[in-house]
Amino acid sequence: MPNAESMVEIDGILVDVPALMKLKHYCDPMLCRNGRYCCAQYEITLDKNDMKRAVGLMPDAAKFAPDVGEGGEFENPFEKVEPGRWALDCHSESGACAFSFKDKKGCGWCSLHAAALEHDLDPYEQKPEVCTLWPLALSEGDDPVLSVQDDVYSFPCAWKRRGAPKTLYPDIAANVQAIFGKEFREKLEQAIAAQS
Repeated sequence: MPNAESMVEIDGILVDVPALMKLKHYCDPMLCRNGRYCCAQYEITLDKNDMKRAVGLMPDAAKFAPDVGEGGEFENPFEKVEPGRWALDCHSESGACAFSFKDKKGCGWCSLHAAALEHDLDPYEQKPEVCTLWPLALSEGDDPVLSVQDDVYSFPCAWKRRGAPKTLYPDIAANVQAIFGKEFREKLEQAIAAQS
């Protein structure tokens, strides 16, 4: 558990500022080719809104990920795990999310992300929230804590920043904004600036 004194509260969420400040991350499928990648490491669960977006993109996602469907025929990649929550099926060999695929160079991609780009949609507004949030983590409970995944530095797309960074790394700020909104990100950045 992070030190409570190093956290700030933004809109009812405790933010582990040191953990977020230390993280440098950017999503680059070229890095997924030779190492671990997030689509193959976690069980991905969706709520009703996530599932609606995924189903809406399935015809285009299936062009990239055959496990989702081919030739207008679709597989059901969703398994109900509790009321209002579904888990995504995984590829039998790799354990990767059914919506993931490898390109000709062996790089790991998300077919929902690719389908969103085809339609000029923001992929981070189309993918499941848990995927957009990664490599950050939000604990559940009465006092939710926004931090980073415990194993984040074992992935080839994440590094510890050197020195004493004064601002969030741009991709981390973008993840925060995609999930919590611009106002939340701005409040967090103001709190960080006040601590400096």
